[in-house]
Amino acid sequence: MPQRLELRADELGLSVEQLIRRLIADGMGSYGLSETPNLTSSSLDEYLVKSGVKKKD
Repeated sequence: MPQRLELRADELGLSVEQLIRRLIADGMGSYGLSETPNLTSSSLDEYLVKSGVKKKD
């Protein structure tokens, strides 16, 4: 099994960890995800701060 993961990851130009994360995300689909609020922002930094991903400088 590890060899198959390595071969497929190489085909896709990914690390094995990235491939595993992609497979898990595909398998889980939208299960357990909540709706995200509609946050209007004028820049990516502002959006990241409003969504709580980044602390305000």
